[in-house]
Amino acid sequence: MAYTVDGVEVGPIALGMAGKNSLFSFIPPGASVSRLTPRDGSLSTDDAIAVLKAALDAGVNYWDGSDAYGSDSYNSLVLLNRYFERHPEDAGRAVVNIKGCCKIGAGAGAVAAAIDCSPGAVRACVDECLRQLGGRCRLHHFEVARRDPGVAIEDTAAAMAALAGEGKIGAPGLSEVGAATVRRALAAGCRVEVVEVELSVFSTEPLTNGVARVCAENGITLLAYAPLGHGLLTTKRFEDLPEEGDWRRMLPRFHPDNLPANRALAEAVERLAARKGCTPVQLAINWPRALSRRPGMPRIIPVVGTTSAARVADNARLVDLTDEDLDEMDRILAAHPVKGDRYHPGGMKVLDQLTTTILGLKPCDGDEARQRRYTRTRISLTPRDSSCQSRLEPPRRVPRACWSMGVPEPATAPAAEETVRPWRRRCAAAVLALAGATAILVILLLVGFVRGRGQEPWHIDTSSARVDLGYATYVGTRLLDSNVDQYLGIPYAAPPVGNLRWRAPVDPEGKGDVVEAHEDEDCLYANVWAPSNATPGSKLPVWLFIQGGGYTSLSNANWNGSEVVARSGGNIVMAEFNYRVGLWGFLAGDKVRGDGDLNAGLLDQRMMLAWVQKHISKFGGDPARVVIHGASAGAGSAVMHLTAYGGRDDHLFAGAIGESVFFPAQPYLPELEWQFDRVVELVGCRGRQDRDVMSCLRETDTETLQAANVAQPFPGTDGDVVPKFYWTPCIDGDMLEDLPYRMLEKGRFVQVPIIFGNDQDEGTIFAADASDEQAFRSFMQGNFPSLTGADADAILARYPREDAVPGHAAYFPSLARAYGEAAFTCPGIHVLASYYNHSGSLTAAATTPGHSSNTTTSNKTSDHQKQQPPIWSYRYNVRDSVYTSQGLGVVHLSDAAAVFGPDNVPSPGAAPPGYYTYNAGIVPLVMDYYVSFVRALDPNAHRHADAPEWERWGGDRGGGGGGGRRVLLETNSSRMETAPREQLDRRGQASPAQPHET
Repeated sequence: MAYTVDGVEVGPIALGMAGKNSLFSFIPPGASVSRLTPRDGSLSTDDAIAVLKAALDAGVNYWDGSDAYGSDSYNSLVLLNRYFERHPEDAGRAVVNIKGCCKIGAGAGAVAAAIDCSPGAVRACVDECLRQLGGRCRLHHFEVARRDPGVAIEDTAAAMAALAGEGKIGAPGLSEVGAATVRRALAAGCRVEVVEVELSVFSTEPLTNGVARVCAENGITLLAYAPLGHGLLTTKRFEDLPEEGDWRRMLPRFHPDNLPANRALAEAVERLAARKGCTPVQLAINWPRALSRRPGMPRIIPVVGTTSAARVADNARLVDLTDEDLDEMDRILAAHPVKGDRYHPGGMKVLDQLTTTILGLKPCDGDEARQRRYTRTRISLTPRDSSCQSRLEPPRRVPRACWSMGVPEPATAPAAEETVRPWRRRCAAAVLALAGATAILVILLLVGFVRGRGQEPWHIDTSSARVDLGYATYVGTRLLDSNVDQYLGIPYAAPPVGNLRWRAPVDPEGKGDVVEAHEDEDCLYANVWAPSNATPGSKLPVWLFIQGGGYTSLSNANWNGSEVVARSGGNIVMAEFNYRVGLWGFLAGDKVRGDGDLNAGLLDQRMMLAWVQKHISKFGGDPARVVIHGASAGAGSAVMHLTAYGGRDDHLFAGAIGESVFFPAQPYLPELEWQFDRVVELVGCRGRQDRDVMSCLRETDTETLQAANVAQPFPGTDGDVVPKFYWTPCIDGDMLEDLPYRMLEKGRFVQVPIIFGNDQDEGTIFAADASDEQAFRSFMQGNFPSLTGADADAILARYPREDAVPGHAAYFPSLARAYGEAAFTCPGIHVLASYYNHSGSLTAAATTPGHSSNTTTSNKTSDHQKQQPPIWSYRYNVRDSVYTSQGLGVVHLSDAAAVFGPDNVPSPGAAPPGYYTYNAGIVPLVMDYYVSFVRALDPNAHRHADAPEWERWGGDRGGGGGGGRRVLLETNSSRMETAPREQLDRRGQASPAQPHET
């Protein structure tokens, strides 16, 4: 029976607009996400239109695209607009299916997928799709590209059903979902028209996991993408795959250990194709189509991509496969089982069919829709309650399996004690921040590189992990495969809501309850990992991680410390936490100072440091042996704790690590009155008296405040350039007495052993794709508003145009280097040089575990070797073809995958797949350096057997600041090097993040 959509008969084969061998979810930031709409211009629009025209002429009239295939300005929708502008007569001949609500983005050093299937996001996505189509064709089908694990599928389905009822889309669809998800969407009243899944001779799972069955039972068309197995059918040798930029090198089925067995299956298909008088490709395309004839099977349409108009007709050839042919294929598949999973372990663990949970801390974000993506309980605001107390929606909306944080919920609560779950005290408005350009939720299936946080029930135990903090007893999770106890979502301060908005945090309310600490929470909450055999008398060193996110958002909720604790042999305790960011953490002005506290986000961090001093011993940690470790803005925060209160030593930590330290354009308080006034104006609090203004802000609902939690160009800069980092800590004259640069230059910092270092190409994921000198100047001045035109010209002269890199405009390389050095590299070198130049009388005892004789000094010493606190530095240059092929190099926070392990750093920081193959060797080497520093305040004490001895920064060559000795971290080639003289000199020149004398 013919399949028609809006009166158009659909052909038996569909065109995939992603193109040959292109899986958009494995392509890095800046990459050519689709070969029909590539960012690098490798296929012209004319050639792409020729493919579409050839497809239509060949009867391939179902076109499967996505708003993520390409860039926002040139994707499948834009190409369709251009096609139908040129061929308006074809608008009634093609059926358009678009996948949306999932975008590939640039995290801090990672491939990342931002997915949002909340009702508002679905509607906004469809509206944008229609805008880009420009009314030239109908949006017949719309799929959510992946299921959002934090949004009930019923809500997503209802939104799509409403859009279909309004005529904005013809019918809804789903992509890469399990049978249960399809049934739930149908039960919610959504008429699902299509379900798109990977189906080929190498991936037959939909035929047996219930997806095909539920589609057949409900008249749903099954779209079979990747019928050629991403090229596995025609790949004869692993060596035949391009070395640069081919993500298939990372897929298990292409691995040299698996490919020979899979080639045997391909060769059997080749033999059958020869007997049928067709090519193996044609047989593989027609096999799923022919399965539609079998009882219990749905209509199956294979989706095939190509970038060649000449090849369209070959792919569209129909091959008549008889029942005997299908039986022969069954025998072939039985005789040649596929070797290797579709994706890496991380991807497999978060397939929709498994309903695995992956989330940890919540993002401290005021966007309620975004909150829901981080929580397994559904939080809604109570409009009449100004303190924004939350309520739990009926649990039928979200399956019980989706509630737990990181591990399945235990079957029983602790006996004889009332268990109070943390979410019953949750406050939806607490600590919240703008989800900025770099804040994107990683959906691990899309990248396929990261292990899910979920543990199978036989890998956990909740009977023994328990800690009494005085204000509550917390029951954690014992990870039996690593002998680590995991506590997720422990409050370290009271929710900063209502009258506590923009005030210093206060202790959490004590109720003496027993709480299951394995669920996600609103701020202010911490996660702790400790050896299962640790006791209060263990006195283990403590690794306290401060995540980044540019002070505008938090980088991710899912940093996980279980692997580093296990790697240490049970010799450390690790903790991490969230804190207020964006407007919620860094709103500044005289009125805030008068009726509140400035830099609330930093005060949250300080509160966590105090909490560690008070409570970490109960997990087995030693409060006298705490090492703070910050990444990006977290590293910048670490510097501010080193210099806090004039460098006063409150004995909160014994060492510090700065990973890609970030110094933004940090203003003094008077320079931020315009920002405060803008928020007051936007939320309707203008005209109040001073204290009334703050009361008004505290009484304003979260949604209204979040609407004001957005960036705009800094005053006096190019109005077209919105700064990357709009909210930052301000110089408040108290905790932050002066700019970090000045405090370091004066030697006003706590002297402890430190490690500070950078990635090779810090700026590539932040810099604009500048095409000329003016774009270069505008970007720098837009992000560093103190720069004058002459300053911008001087920077341009210092960073002239460099050689072109793939996929980017002419001035991108030099702008990326300039911004990267200004914001990250030079600040790190400045910290190292300042520590070297202002060495105190740190004795050997200060570097011995168990001692914390930290000192503060402003006196430069002459005997660096004897009196200098130990200083180490690194340059991380582990190159991955996924990034280098796109001109991005070794991106910001690439090293996080090696520090924590590639399974433990979801976006930003999610590891590219090379960390599971050719770059795997760097992980234990780097991790052991870090663990060694935490254990002994020396990265060499417990370093990996293959690691070089890490020399200290010193070795003065006469220029001040030390000789710049650092370890170069490279795969199979790590060694010591000396920082280039010109780079050391540049840190002493005027930097956009430094104060400018006038």
